[in-house]
Amino acid sequence: MNSRVAGAGYTLFLLFLANFLNVADRALLGIVIDPVKADLVLTDTQMSIVSGTAFVLFNLIMGIFIARWVDFGNRKRILILGVALWSGATALTGLATGFWSLGITRILVGVGEATAFPVAISMISDLFSAPRRPRSIAIFQASTFLGIVVGSILAGVLAAAHGWRAMFLICGLSGFALVALMIVSMREPERIGGTEGETGQEADLLHAIGHLMRLPGFVALSLGMAFAGMAVSALPVWAPAFLLRSHGVPLAAVGAIIGPAVGLGGISGTVASGMLASYL
Repeated sequence: MNSRVAGAGYTLFLLFLANFLNVADRALLGIVIDPVKADLVLTDTQMSIVSGTAFVLFNLIMGIFIARWVDFGNRKRILILGVALWSGATALTGLATGFWSLGITRILVGVGEATAFPVAISMISDLFSAPRRPRSIAIFQASTFLGIVVGSILAGVLAAAHGWRAMFLICGLSGFALVALMIVSMREPERIGGTEGETGQEADLLHAIGHLMRLPGFVALSLGMAFAGMAVSALPVWAPAFLLRSHGVPLAAVGAIIGPAVGLGGISGTVASGMLASYL
């Protein structure tokens, strides 16, 4: 039993690292949005499209199909492919020469990062019993805010010291260390209920979506997360530009101001809510 608990904890740790890297890489462009805009001669609207619309649209669309792949496929391999894709695309962002090349790298980052959440939730559901599941998910979700803190600070410091192109290359290539670690040490958890587990209303994608939409509270919960996501997504993209343009904050200090402010509240709130959910 102890070895099983230890194995579940280690897998949760790897999932935590994957999501930490996911969010940290996602936050990089927001910190250097003004230097990138100036070097590539882009407008604020174009920067919004590549940092928001292009990323989110493909992350959303591909996320549905990737989540369905997670239902049947080897989740370890799916996550490894995702981390390798978004890390490589993050590194390639440093080679962008204009709107289209920057947009393509953000699309690839979005597609790669669409693997992290469905893989993690699926694995956690199989690794932890129902009473422990909310707390485990809360620990996993806390990596989101830790990623914002570290990613924001690191991006500002590296970009100020070496330029935004080198910053993307360094941060992107570092993700392959996690790929190597997962290849050699991560185990695919045994699925509860078998590897297929798809019958009746879940036999195909459309029926599965229809089944979800009929669950009590699912639509309201989804809308709530959507509106919350709008605020959470806008902040890391334009708050750095606001500090740079309106308050003259140095690039190296932008992440140090934004990261802790968002991270401390996010981490404490996420963990506390997970513990409360487990208790209730």
